[in-house]
Amino acid sequence: MDAVLVSPYKFEVEHPHLEALDSHETETDAAQRTVEYSYKASVQKRPQPGTSVLFRFLIQHAVTPSAEKLESRTFSIDIPISATRSQDALVLRYHGTERGIDFDLVCVLQSAPVTEKMLEDGLSWTVAGAHYPLKILFRVKVALFLLERSAQQVFMCFRKEAGCFGKASLLEEAPTTGDLSLICKDGSKAPAHAAVLAGIPYFQSKLKDDWSGTEWNMHKKLDVHLPCPVDQKVVGAFLKFAYGDAASLLQLEPSEAPVLQDLFSLAESIAFTALCESVKNHVQVTEENADSWLEWLSEEHSPIARKIFRKVKRVVKRPFEDKDFWADVTEEQLAVLNKVAAKRRKTGKASKSS
Repeated sequence: MDAVLVSPYKFEVEHPHLEALDSHETETDAAQRTVEYSYKASVQKRPQPGTSVLFRFLIQHAVTPSAEKLESRTFSIDIPISATRSQDALVLRYHGTERGIDFDLVCVLQSAPVTEKMLEDGLSWTVAGAHYPLKILFRVKVALFLLERSAQQVFMCFRKEAGCFGKASLLEEAPTTGDLSLICKDGSKAPAHAAVLAGIPYFQSKLKDDWSGTEWNMHKKLDVHLPCPVDQKVVGAFLKFAYGDAASLLQLEPSEAPVLQDLFSLAESIAFTALCESVKNHVQVTEENADSWLEWLSEEHSPIARKIFRKVKRVVKRPFEDKDFWADVTEEQLAVLNKVAAKRRKTGKASKSS
């Protein structure tokens, strides 16, 4: 999962590039639970001697407790990277005294061994003999007690333990603290946080490239047109899932084909595989909606949709297994079925011969 810094936590052009972020909750004593992030970063070229560039890590989903200013309600860790004048080396510094946050440089590729030094207010690392582009792996552990309940729920929902915390959701704060507005099919807008959506490939790419030069923040939200226009109900279902409320899909009627079709198509268009998987498992194909699903499946879809096709096939096949069906079949209907069977036999022979 990639993490991208966006306005007001936006990289400038000369800043190192943040390639990827993985996160998971470490299973320890309940009072000492931590959320662990692994960041992959790259420094494309050596900074000018005597200068430094800022590497800012956004702690995705995390918000500071009891913050008075809304714009400061996101954890971030700043790592200045500077080049020494006397030797071809980089110095990275972490000035961190925050209780509950553990920051560590794990390894640096394309360089000699890294020298670590304890400082009064943090750590420093000296990277000697670097060859560019330089690949760096960082690890950050954040104690779960530092996160507000709304942020805790984002992680706990993925562990299917959302009930352990209150019903407060970061999504509920989006109208106030969100910095994006997703445009629905009818023109209405659904507020969201870029820091949450940055883990989805489509938004990750857009935040890095197309939208990176746009000045926007929670006071001036960026309007985002989705690659697959859908109505407000579908956008709402997507956002709930994206914010970690996987159980929200249960609120959708499994036989309500149009909504689930649009939700799957939206998830496909933004490469949100987890949502595609959940929708396909939730879908219930019936005799009443089978035609709708067949029409939808006639369009191009990802391989994940094959399971939905198998569900449709089982429903369509069911009447043919009933003896009463064959007792009442007409000559015209039998002729149509015979043509389908003949075409199938012909296709089967062709595939065997090849």
